[in-house]
Amino acid sequence: MTAETITVGLDARFVDHPGIGRYVSKLLESLPERIHVLAVCLSDDRGDVVDLRPTADVAVTDAKPFGIREQIALPRLLGRHDIDCFHATQFTIPVAWRGPLVTTIHDCAYDRFPAEFGDRGRIARYYLRTMMRLAVARSDRIITPSESTKRDVQRFYGGDDSLFEVIYHGVDAERFNPEAPSPTIVDGEYLLHVGSNRPRKNINGLLDGYARAVSQLDAPPKLVMVGDHEDRFVDLTSAIAHRGLTDLVISPGYVDDAELVKLYANALAFIFPSHYEGFGLPVLEAMASGTPIIAADAASLPEMCGEAARYVDSSSSEDIGTGIVGVVTDDSFRKRLRKKGRARVLGFNWERTGRMTAAVYESVRTDVSPDRAACQ
Repeated sequence: MTAETITVGLDARFVDHPGIGRYVSKLLESLPERIHVLAVCLSDDRGDVVDLRPTADVAVTDAKPFGIREQIALPRLLGRHDIDCFHATQFTIPVAWRGPLVTTIHDCAYDRFPAEFGDRGRIARYYLRTMMRLAVARSDRIITPSESTKRDVQRFYGGDDSLFEVIYHGVDAERFNPEAPSPTIVDGEYLLHVGSNRPRKNINGLLDGYARAVSQLDAPPKLVMVGDHEDRFVDLTSAIAHRGLTDLVISPGYVDDAELVKLYANALAFIFPSHYEGFGLPVLEAMASGTPIIAADAASLPEMCGEAARYVDSSSSEDIGTGIVGVVTDDSFRKRLRKKGRARVLGFNWERTGRMTAAVYESVRTDVSPDRAACQ
């Protein structure tokens, strides 16, 4: 190793999780070579971690995320290794760790939409809120994926601007092909939504707005809704039937990557009227696919899309319907959105994410006092 090499412990226990797993995977791949990674992972994920970063050392733990056991196991594990800092890729930091600490906070959904997490029980909810407070209090630097999330963290938990570094996620532009062949699950023109049916995703608003648009269009496009749809949030089948949309809405659940690429590329438009997103990766995937976007003017979405979207009020089904009609019936507008989206997405790449994250590690190692750095 050279003198410039930094050894970073990285919490890779989330590598197989939806959403955050892509962030962890891409960090492992995109961090510069001068960053030597000690990847902390679950035993089942060891092979995936090694495939993603063959040069990494791997430390296996049986302490799963979001449990009190991690507060015992992780500090002990880290204490057996010589690392310059630890990167908690989620806000559940190892509290007893006293070395330099970088934490990524992806959003404040626990605070903005607490009802989504009611199934976790009072003790679990208390633990998660406490960990957010401790993450802000203990971290030497906090990474957020958007200015919007940074503002939310400051609103709920405080923290000076100097504590935060906004580092956008990337998008696998080479993975998405605007010329991809037609999908297999739908024929004809369609709108696409990708996401869960959690309350913040505004599924009822989407369906109400779509129903309004259907009533105004002679030949309405179908609506394809891809993602994990849990009945405890919205009984999607009933919600679709209640609005008389059974013949128009297709909800296949998860689809494989090849089919998703086809769905993005061939959609008439991608619609994402979410109330809240910490980052909003699906809109970037749509832009990379050359697909026009209809998005909520809320949270991080304007930050991600810039001028490459037709914005709607997520609280107004009428405005969502108007937005759909406007995009569906205007070919030239869709062409402009495609062009702007393809240009916009060039600014979001994982190499940049890795480079900026490495700079945070370096600044933390420089800023933390030698005495504290030695008390790991």
